[in-house]
Amino acid sequence: MSFPSQNKKDLKILLKSNLEIYLGDIIINLKKINTSSKKLFKKRFDILWIHGLIHLFGYDHKIDSNYKKMSAIEKKLLNKLN
Repeated sequence: MSFPSQNKKDLKILLKSNLEIYLGDIIINLKKINTSSKKLFKKRFDILWIHGLIHLFGYDHKIDSNYKKMSAIEKKLLNKLN
């Protein structure tokens, strides 16, 4: 779960200011990852925190076109981690 502190419009304005910005909070239920494999745990954990981070930047997946944008960003960031 993620809880953005800004809406997307206000965040865009703040990002241009080059100041530190509090994006919001991400909460991950570690029990939901449910694996004993450290490698699989890390992979699932990375997927969840990146998904939450993208939400903090104002993206959602309520409609199909937004889902595709969000999914593409997730894949790009996950590839950079690995």
